Amino acid sequence: MKKNIIFSFMFLCGSLAVAFPASEAERELLPEAAFQKQFKEDKDTFPDSFIQKGDKKKIALYIGKGTWSYGKTHLKRFFLKYKHSYEVITAKEIIQGKLNFANYRVIVMPGGKSWKYIEELGPQGEQVIKNFVDQGGGYFGICAGAYYAVSHRQGPSKNPEPYGIGLLRGIALDGTVLKVPPFRGGMMKIDTYMSDFKSSYDILMLGGASFHYDPVEMLAKKVRILGTISPIQFPTMIYFNFGKGKVFL
Repeated sequence: MKKNIIFSFMFLCGSLAVAFPASEAERELLPEAAFQKQFKEDKDTFPDSFIQKGDKKKIALYIGKGTWSYGKTHLKRFFLKYKHSYEVITAKEIIQGKLNFANYRVIVMPGGKSWKYIEELGPQGEQVIKNFVDQGGGYFGICAGAYYAVSHRQGPSKNPEPYGIGLLRGIALDGTVLKVPPFRGGMMKIDTYMSDFKSSYDILMLGGASFHYDPVEMLAKKVRILGTISPIQFPTMIYFNFGKGKVFL
């Protein structure tokens, strides 16, 4: 499991360090354009698939309606830099059964507009993804991908409402839109809990979630808190079991 956690932190902290924000530009007050006024967006010139010699399985990189283009570009860049085999996968391909544990080791759901993921993947795509993880695959959800994974969402609604596919039976809280201090659209301090990494990182957040769940869920899925919003200590990076698979949000 340590290897999986290290990969997760390399993925998150390493990519963020080169200005790949784990963000969801899905609010009128935090449009994608607000970020791109400060950072020139790179054109996506990277291939939709890359196979590293010796790899038996690939990373499935979800690209669909609502996927943030900036995030997509930098995910590909990251995989190529660290020589992780990957392949772009669409909602249609997932629904048709392309996502399977024989060919893929993890599905990465990028930042973007999570409600678009729900609309495009629908109940069929949801079930395919849940089956994939249950059978031993991994799920890596970045911002919108994290919201998509959680059964309920709070924000913009004041009360939690049914939302994502329920890999975690809990609440994804959008503290930015609900104006919960210290959430903000910008740099936020994230405290991290792993000996191989710094104790905190400054990370660009544009609507990222914190996760809330009951003790029964925590014990049943062996939830590990790997990062919290400083100083309120709301979990914002978690790692847990789902069936035979692993999930990082």
